[in-house]
Amino acid sequence: MSLPRPGQRWLFCLVIAAAVAAAYAGSLHGGFFLDDFRNIHYNPHVRIGSLSWSALAGAAAKSPCPKRWLPNISLAVNYYFNGLNPFGYRLFNLAVHILAAWALFFLFVLTLEAAGERRCRHREAAAFFAALLWALHPLQTNAVSYIVQRMTSMAALFYVLALVFYLLGRRTEDLRRRWLFWAGGALAAACAFVSKEHTLLLPLAVGGYEFFFFRRQERGRGLFLSLAAAGAAFFFLAWLLLGHNPISGLLDDYRYREFTPAERLLTEPRVLVHYLGLLLLPLPSRLNLAYDFSLSHSLLDPPSTLAAAVFLVALAGLGVFCFRRERLASFALFWFFLNHLVESSIVPLEIAFEHRMYLPDMFLFLPPALWLCRAAGGRGLARAAAAARA
Repeated sequence: MSLPRPGQRWLFCLVIAAAVAAAYAGSLHGGFFLDDFRNIHYNPHVRIGSLSWSALAGAAAKSPCPKRWLPNISLAVNYYFNGLNPFGYRLFNLAVHILAAWALFFLFVLTLEAAGERRCRHREAAAFFAALLWALHPLQTNAVSYIVQRMTSMAALFYVLALVFYLLGRRTEDLRRRWLFWAGGALAAACAFVSKEHTLLLPLAVGGYEFFFFRRQERGRGLFLSLAAAGAAFFFLAWLLLGHNPISGLLDDYRYREFTPAERLLTEPRVLVHYLGLLLLPLPSRLNLAYDFSLSHSLLDPPSTLAAAVFLVALAGLGVFCFRRERLASFALFWFFLNHLVESSIVPLEIAFEHRMYLPDMFLFLPPALWLCRAAGGRGLARAAAAARA
């Protein structure tokens, strides 16, 4: 007897949760690292003695990262219940990661439907294996085990949820339900924006969905208006989060860095290639919590700078080439580059952190999983998926 489709989906979610919990069980007894001390130990605003509105508001807006309200509040609540015992903090991070993997599974299912895979019998198996591989990949370790980087995982969770609600609303014909879904998406988006600033790219991700998957439905004026609205929303959020003169503010922050804007822009292609290398070969010896990444001073200093830039341009070109032939692969590359626009550009952040791949690498798992499920043809991966229905 087979499970109905909703039952099958929730069984997939249960498997994901069990696998992720088993993989990260050993990390629950770790300690605090690096910015954990600044944001928890030495931050009087999260060390609250009550769950009052004033205490939580102070934790949200007066912590070292005052625009990341939700993660700050979560740290304060953790402190209220756990003090300085890292176990509760790490358990919360693990729960967020599982929720993010669940949300990603449903986003993958909806994306495959939007991409024309609605009748593919391996669609949900592909979504399941892609979400599971993403959740278990060692490259996600920093975002899960580094306590303060719940800022990254919470932001990604709400970012993905916003897109899930957007797609649910996009496909329903009932006007009332559509606006309810979109209201849920707006709420999830607001939660993403107050979790981490790079989520301001969310409107452009919505615009990407419109262009890649709905352009045949919204031709001409409809498509133009959709993309224009996405662009306007992005610039409004950038102004809201970064102020009326963001370029000047960003350049002022370079006073506290040991590199120039040009050096950061030249170095980031090498960093992105390194991230992609970790995606393919995540050996323990190659993974790192705190990088000492050498700077690029010109395209030939070191020579790998030019090679990395050429490789990324070729990768972007491959995405354009695949647009008509493999729309999903093209979108995966668009997603990767889009979600690196903030943290791998001119913004004066540290040069490299692995948690910056938590959101951008998500869709890179989906096309290979779909291809493998298609190739399995009822065997291998498809049989494993079918076993969940038995």
